[in-house]
Amino acid sequence: MGGVDKLDQLISYYRIFIRSRKWTLRMIMHAFDMAISNCWIQYKKEADILKVPKKKIMDLLDFRMELAENLILVGKPITPKRRVRPSREQREQLPIPGPPLKKNKVDAVQPTREL
Repeated sequence: MGGVDKLDQLISYYRIFIRSRKWTLRMIMHAFDMAISNCWIQYKKEADILKVPKKKIMDLLDFRMELAENLILVGKPITPKRRVRPSREQREQLPIPGPPLKKNKVDAVQPTREL
């Protein structure tokens, strides 16, 4: 019974709350909570086996945040897009500025003659 009580305790710390009357959504969120808590327990066991220092082991909240950030980044390119200078061919296609055009100035508007 100790495993179930421990799992319920871990789930209660950072439960995914969803306001819905549908029991299916609540069950799915509870299943996610159980999976995340079980993964964290497994992570701690493997960290102990690999003799990772206690300071480097993530707590449950950090583990959940890291998992969420990695799930958000799924499918996105790992390297950020770098801004590069336009190539020589692109620069040659740009219009070359010429001399400024002269505009005719009208000193005064002449009224039209009425008939």
